[in-house]
Amino acid sequence: MTERLTLTLTVAVRAPFLFPGLTGLSLGVDAGQLRDESGNPVVPAAQIKGLLREALGDLADAAPAVVTRAEIDLLFGALSPDSSDGEAFDRPVRGCAILADLVAPGLPAGTARTTRVEIDDATGAAATGHLQVIELVAPFGMAVEFTGSMVVFWPRETSTRLVAAIDRAIRVIPALGAFKTSGFGAVIEDRSGATLAETRTLTVPAAARDRSDRCGFAFTLDRPYLVDARRVADNAFAGSDIIPGSVVKGALAQTLALTAGNGALSEYGAALSALRLSHAWPEDAAGGLGGERLPLSTVAAKPSTGLCFGDALMLPDRPNGANEPMRGPRLAGEAATFPVDWKEGWEAAARQALGIAHYVPPSALPRTHTAIGDRGIAANQQLFTMLARSALCSEYGQHPRRFLMTADVSGVPEPERERARRLVALMAAGLDGIGRTGATARFERWAAGDAIAAVRPVRGFDDLFAVVLRTDSVMTDPRTPQDAREAYQAYWREVTGGNAELVDFCATQHLAGGYLATRYRPWGATYHPFVVTDAGSVFLLRGPIRAWLEQLTASGLPLPAFEGAAPLDWRNCPFTPENGFGSIRANHLSSEVEREWSHKVEHV
Repeated sequence: MTERLTLTLTVAVRAPFLFPGLTGLSLGVDAGQLRDESGNPVVPAAQIKGLLREALGDLADAAPAVVTRAEIDLLFGALSPDSSDGEAFDRPVRGCAILADLVAPGLPAGTARTTRVEIDDATGAAATGHLQVIELVAPFGMAVEFTGSMVVFWPRETSTRLVAAIDRAIRVIPALGAFKTSGFGAVIEDRSGATLAETRTLTVPAAARDRSDRCGFAFTLDRPYLVDARRVADNAFAGSDIIPGSVVKGALAQTLALTAGNGALSEYGAALSALRLSHAWPEDAAGGLGGERLPLSTVAAKPSTGLCFGDALMLPDRPNGANEPMRGPRLAGEAATFPVDWKEGWEAAARQALGIAHYVPPSALPRTHTAIGDRGIAANQQLFTMLARSALCSEYGQHPRRFLMTADVSGVPEPERERARRLVALMAAGLDGIGRTGATARFERWAAGDAIAAVRPVRGFDDLFAVVLRTDSVMTDPRTPQDAREAYQAYWREVTGGNAELVDFCATQHLAGGYLATRYRPWGATYHPFVVTDAGSVFLLRGPIRAWLEQLTASGLPLPAFEGAAPLDWRNCPFTPENGFGSIRANHLSSEVEREWSHKVEHV
C-alpha cells in the first residue's frame, strides 16, 4: 500500500551563508541572497535535493540497512541515459520525492555586507579586480533555520525507515551554499533534520460522485511553477503563464502510477489518453480566463486623434479587383499594424476597448542552474537561467492565484468512461508534481467551467463564422506542398464534412522541433519538426457549419493526417486535443463593438 508522506525539512545554518540570487542587488553588492516573493531568504529546492541525494548515497555505502542505492534512485529518479544509448535517452526515470524551497522567515530587518578578497602572492596586497562584496541577511554567528516540505510516495511497510534515513542524511550535510571552503553555510547538526508532518493513504476512488461529462475546476499552487519553457536567449528559458493540459495530465498519470502501481497505467491507459483536460488559465480580475490572446486580425494605429483599433478579417482581399495588389490595412487614414508589431501598452488598451477584464500575467521569477564539474566548480558552458512564474496574485492583494480548467469525459468511449470519471475524481483530490518545480495543486469545483462557449455568426450574417484558436494547434502536415491558404482550406473542409469555405484567415505558425520532435515521431525513425498554428490565429468560414463548430468547440480541433505517417495520437504528437490543444471559440465579430471595428478598416 502506497502512502503519501509529507515531511518537514529543517536545515539550521550558522551565518555567514549565501544562496546566490539574480535580483534585488543593491548598489555596490556583487553577490546577493536568493529570496522568495515575500522577501524571505531561501535555499533552492534543487540544491537541497542534490545535497540530500549525495548524503543518502554516503549512508547507503556506509550502512546499507539504513537506505539502499536502489531506494535512492526510487526517491530521486535515475540519471538520464546519454543520447548515444539509442531510444532510451529520452525516457528519464522520474523519482517519487518532490521538494520545495526551504525558507527562513522573520529575519531582522536590514542587511549587512562582508567582503572576500584574493591576496596577491607577490605583493601581499589585494589582487586587482579580486574584491567581492557579499550580502549577509544575518549577523556573523547567528543560527538561522530554513524550513520547507518534502512529499514522498512510499510503501507503507518501509516508510518509517525512510523518514529516519532522510533525517539522518540532513544532519550529516556539513555545509551548503556558496563559499563553503571559506567557512560559509555551516549546518548545525542538532537543530537540523526531518519530521513526518502528514501521512495519507492513496487510492483510486471506487466510483466518481460527480456524473457530469464536463466539469470545471479551479486550483491553486503552493509554489511558483515552470511549464512549457521556451528559449528567450542563448542560456535563458521563460515559462508560460498558461499551464498546458498535458502538464496536468502528466501529473495525474504520475499520481496514478504512484497510487496504484505502474500496472494501473495499463488498466487506465485508454481512459487517460481519451480524457480531455483543457489548459489551465490564470484567473483574471473578473474571475474569467486570463491570458487569452487577442485575435491576430486585430489591428491598431495612432493618428493625431489618438490610439484606435480595428479588425482586418473582413477586409476584402483586393481593394479594386483581382489585379490590384494587397497592401495592408488602414485606420483613420494611417497604416495599421498587427499585434506582433504593437507598442507597449497597446494590447492593454485594446482589451479595455473590447471590455475584456484586467489581467496582469504572473510575474517572472529567475533561477540560475549550473552543472558542477570534477573540480567542484561550475562546468564550462553549463549555466542557464529558468524564468518560473509566480503562483500569487500580487496585483490583487498577494493571495494565491486561481487557475481555471475543465475536464471532459464525453469523448471517452463508453466502456472506458467510468474509469475516466474515476481519474477526474483522483485529480480533484489534489495533484503533486505540476511542472518543473513540482508544485502541489489543490482543486475546487468551478461551476462556470461546465458551460461551453456559444457559437455565434458574424454580426449581420447567418452562415459566416469567425473562429479563433484559443490554444496552439497542429492543423497542417509539415511536409505538405500546399501553401497556407490551401492547407487551411483542406483542413477546415475535412473537419466540417466538406461544408466550410475558407473566406479569409490571419494566422502565424512556429516550428516545434528539438526534444519534442525527437521524442514524438509520426514518421518513425525520421525526424521532422511540427508546424504549430499559434493561439490567436483566426479563420473566417462560410457555410452550414454551426453544428460542426458546436461540436469542435466542445471537443477541440482534431489532428490532421500526415502523409506517409502513422495516425497521430499522444504517442507520436504532443499537441493532441485531449491535452488542451486546438481549443477554439466561434463567436468572434459577433459583438457590436467587434463588428464596428471591422467596418473601420480600409485598404492602404
